[in-house]
Amino acid sequence: MRSFSRLWLLTTAALLIVSGAAYGSGFSLFEQGAKATAMGGAFAATADDPSAIFYNVAGIAQQRKTAFMVGGTAINFSNEFRGDPNDPLTSGTTGKYRAHTFIPPNAYFILPVGSNLTFGVGVMTPYGLRTNWQEPWVGRFISRDANVKVLSVEPALAWQTSDGRFAAPTSPSTATTPPSTPSPARSPTPPTPSSTAIGTAPGDGTPACSSSRAMPSASASPTGPA
Repeated sequence: MRSFSRLWLLTTAALLIVSGAAYGSGFSLFEQGAKATAMGGAFAATADDPSAIFYNVAGIAQQRKTAFMVGGTAINFSNEFRGDPNDPLTSGTTGKYRAHTFIPPNAYFILPVGSNLTFGVGVMTPYGLRTNWQEPWVGRFISRDANVKVLSVEPALAWQTSDGRFAAPTSPSTATTPPSTPSPARSPTPPTPSSTAIGTAPGDGTPACSSSRAMPSASASPTGPA
């Protein structure tokens, strides 16, 4: 039994070491607060500023001063595509990305009520990126212009016990999607190109490509007495 447990642990450790990160989509944004972004998103257990409305709603219960915070994250990334030299459809082809700069905003307000309750409201952009390829683009039948934008409004209420050891949150939310311009119609029976991967692109369904983005973040959070 002991040898089986040891083998199981070694196998699990080996799988964790060799496995890579997997991203189901490149459009989701977790940069919803300056401090949380600087901490690499490891903020749920801390949750000590108003952006806790996004990361961990129960965290606003421990904040006993009225506070307002507003910020944004500047995001820029670049993509390129190179066709597989062994594929007759994509050999010798390249693709260029139309550069865009995004500044998804966020804003939060919290108001303590009595000694145990805190009310808050947050406005955030959980999605707000776009991948847009220049013509001529061999992958146009798969994806040419993917533009995903969502604005979410989230009221929140959190209560904590008098000793501060436990907290219970509730937070309904509503989201809106700005209208978008449809892409021109394409052939219903396109060829399916393949590619040689040279990186990872945001999750827009295009052939594999290189991608990088820089995300400086800024935020202001004046506070006042409860």
